[in-house]
Amino acid sequence: MRHGAYWKRTASIGIYAASPTISCMDCFKLHSNSDSKHELIRAWVSNLEQKEISDKRVSDYGFSKESKSCWLRQQRPVPIVVLENVNSSRITGLCVRAGKNICKPPALTPELAYLAGVILGDGHVKNYLHPTGYPQHVIIIEKMRTPYTESYLPQLIKAVFGIRPRVYTHKRKSELVRISVASKIICRVFTKLLGFSVGKKDDAPVIIAEKWPDELKLQFLAGLFDTDGGKSGNSYSLGNTSRRMIDFAKRLLEKNHIKTRIYTQTFPTSDYWHLYVTQESKTAFQKLVPVRNRRKFV
Repeated sequence: MRHGAYWKRTASIGIYAASPTISCMDCFKLHSNSDSKHELIRAWVSNLEQKEISDKRVSDYGFSKESKSCWLRQQRPVPIVVLENVNSSRITGLCVRAGKNICKPPALTPELAYLAGVILGDGHVKNYLHPTGYPQHVIIIEKMRTPYTESYLPQLIKAVFGIRPRVYTHKRKSELVRISVASKIICRVFTKLLGFSVGKKDDAPVIIAEKWPDELKLQFLAGLFDTDGGKSGNSYSLGNTSRRMIDFAKRLLEKNHIKTRIYTQTFPTSDYWHLYVTQESKTAFQKLVPVRNRRKFV
């Protein structure tokens, strides 16, 4: 693992956390115009003032004067759609219903960057209608049953978002674990802020990650290697059908003096790309890329 001024040890879940200089993400982008009044994402805002609430949007959504009064007294969370000229850094929590599943405001931390890599590798975002007709928003990660999937990833998700996911073991496939995060807010963090699509994956999350500082890129890359990569012969490799992902990894590693090679497998429906870390760069890779899923690298 890499050490230095940027990193500090978080003993409770064994991860490397960012220094206090993290990037607050724009919570207001989590809103969708398709949300009905009862589906709105709401926020707890510190020191909320009357001038920061739009009377027009309060009227458009049919909220009462009593509701506005409760928001100002911080008795209830305020819908983010009625706020104006409020910095996201003043939001202390997000929810859809008051008092239930309060989510931490999203911040671009190393942990979130790493999770983005994990979900792009072995997860997906899913939206569907519950039999009752209520829309469901879920992030699902499926992996082999190990301490990494049963303990580490759930604790990491709880640390990042403040919401503990559900962990299922398949009855017919006892070696397979499913981690399920049922939260519209968390799903929108990934779809609206991190570029994930619902269902089939594309290159948008990689395009967004390409704009991050190298420290966050390395965390994102670690998540990819912990899911789509691992030990290969006497070194390590990363495989995927996305050439852009492989090129992203190659540029980042070679910028840090780690030599790689790319191999291609051709199939009737698509090509599959392999990025191989040369044996001479194996030790440098171990020091640079903060992988957590140790089972894949021994």
